[in-house]
Amino acid sequence: MKLNLTALILTLNEEMNIQGCIESVKSIVQEIVVVDSLSKDRTVAIAQSLGARVIQNRFIGFSEQRNFALKQTGISTEWVLVLDADEKISPELALEIRSVLNHNLSKNGFRVKRRFIWNGKWIKRGYYPVWLLRLARVNHVYCEDRKLNEHLLVDEEIGDLNCDLIHEDNNGINHWHIKHLNYAEIAAREFLKRKEKLSLVDFKANKKRWLKYNLWDRLPLFVRPWLYFVFCYFIRGGFLEGWQGLSYHFLHGLWFQLLISHKIYELQTDLKTQLNSHCD
Repeated sequence: MKLNLTALILTLNEEMNIQGCIESVKSIVQEIVVVDSLSKDRTVAIAQSLGARVIQNRFIGFSEQRNFALKQTGISTEWVLVLDADEKISPELALEIRSVLNHNLSKNGFRVKRRFIWNGKWIKRGYYPVWLLRLARVNHVYCEDRKLNEHLLVDEEIGDLNCDLIHEDNNGINHWHIKHLNYAEIAAREFLKRKEKLSLVDFKANKKRWLKYNLWDRLPLFVRPWLYFVFCYFIRGGFLEGWQGLSYHFLHGLWFQLLISHKIYELQTDLKTQLNSHCD
């Protein structure tokens, strides 16, 4: 029996991931909607062959694309499950979603824990869990206006599910590398925008983001990546995850954070040069 639920998936050149994502939700959703950012590979063909309704929309930004997908694709069900193409729901999560939606609910959204798989291994220590709002009533959910690490939000009360959403990207290390080069540029520009105004994030409402804005942003640029790596890899036990743990925490926790710091330094240097040239 299908639920009063639509799966909403964003894609861009995801032929290596889209099949697993769609097949993980087919048994519980009434419809699968794929919003594709003009892929040049077989993503659209694969999605259509698996029964998905595909809508193509030029990508401007993550928030804009998610809000387009939520509000302008004609979702007819009461609930929506929002996924990236490199994510899939575990069988246990599918059963939990079925159980939750079959009851009379007062909540408008539910968070899930994301389980990150890197080179075939669950990177549990140092990273897990990350809570994300992914299941929500269509008429109550929207995406906040952020260029990176954007979150879905709902009005009123939300709940937490016990089972995991699984993230496993099959596109390979080259794709990961190129993607994070782009992310670093976006993160650096967002950092400089934040520096122009005081943080308005309430500590009680979002402790993680408050710490990022009011503690992380104040640390020296080329010191904080090392602190983050030490915290995740040694203090939180990432070293217990074998070579996969070392690879992931080094690349994501150190290399990527150093890259962001370097991008910030470059942008700040360029800005100072421009100001000096105007003064001269």
